[in-house]
Amino acid sequence: ILFAMATQEPLLMIPGPTEFHPDVLKAMATKGTSHVDPKFIKCFSEVIKQTRNVFLSRDGQPFILSGSGTLGWDLTAANFVVPGDLALVVNTGYFGDRFGDCLETYGVKVKQIRVSTPGDRPSATQIAEMLRQNKDAKLLTITHVDTSTGVRMNLQEVIAAARSVSPDILVAVDGVCALGGEEMRMSDWDIDIYLTGSQKALGVPPGLSVSVISQRAMRKFEELLSKNQKPRSYYANVQRWLPIMKAYENETPAYFATPAVNLVFALHVANEILLRDGGMEKRFEEHKQAASTFRSALRKLGFQFVPVKEEYAAYTMSAVKYPNFKSDCDAAAFRGVCKREGIICAGGLHAAIKNEYFRVGHMGLSTRQQSHIKTAVTAIRIAREKCSLQARL
Repeated sequence: ILFAMATQEPLLMIPGPTEFHPDVLKAMATKGTSHVDPKFIKCFSEVIKQTRNVFLSRDGQPFILSGSGTLGWDLTAANFVVPGDLALVVNTGYFGDRFGDCLETYGVKVKQIRVSTPGDRPSATQIAEMLRQNKDAKLLTITHVDTSTGVRMNLQEVIAAARSVSPDILVAVDGVCALGGEEMRMSDWDIDIYLTGSQKALGVPPGLSVSVISQRAMRKFEELLSKNQKPRSYYANVQRWLPIMKAYENETPAYFATPAVNLVFALHVANEILLRDGGMEKRFEEHKQAASTFRSALRKLGFQFVPVKEEYAAYTMSAVKYPNFKSDCDAAAFRGVCKREGIICAGGLHAAIKNEYFRVGHMGLSTRQQSHIKTAVTAIRIAREKCSLQARL
């Protein structure tokens, strides 16, 4: 019934939140349950273990907290660096700016590694050179997919280059628009902090901050504690949350702040969906295929994209340049036609090109329901015919 109801409305195909699987929504609708109920304790224990498998982390420590993906920035800044430390931020758009702002809020010095053109990305060589010039840097942050440009960083190559110069630097990755869709191997690629939110390719309604922390980063945290460098946040506080996560994983209730019980139930189901039928390898393949199908179809309609090279473009979303509009049409009208024809897409976010492009999410459920991509292409084609000066090819 839930799926039938959802299909009567336009498909939500922004870069998150996304359409949600009916079984996830059913889990969300579970009656009120105590956070110390045996059913929840068992569920939370399983979710923590599942999370390692979703992140492809062999021994990382999950932190599953009530909050948005942004809370992962605070978790990083408040616990793993201290005021006066230097962080290098690999910037591919709006969210590199914001991660830097968060670090500065906690007294961390920030140097941005930028490119001049929205849609481009810093090279591994450029990043390694910045590390050589800043040997005192304690943290390197990378946005896996920047939702403002649709640019995907080549994580494995970049981290290998970084480790060749600074083997002990902490590497934190913002994977809010990536995890569950983009290839990511936390242990194999030697990532220290990988943070995300529930509402994108994980396929859970907004409200959970999900992070996994490496043993290297946890040792760094303990080293800071030994020097009386305590976390600088009351809520985003690893010292407070670590015993809670460990207790629940061992099926023992513990309390610091009430967990989002129904969202954890929903994440349990979403993780099961991600890990079955081929697991994460299959999810990576599905997202690549969906992105290829979608962008190939739009190229045939004459559309261009913000990423300067296709190899830079995310598999979870696309940043699509508007066509040249007729005098009686604009960006809002174009997206309005898309909505009437079956999809909700998002406007631009990057300040320098905000009015030049729109954004479409193709992640999670929309990579497994082939009709979603077809509906999106049809809606965009009709919007082009109604709004573009070059209505027909």
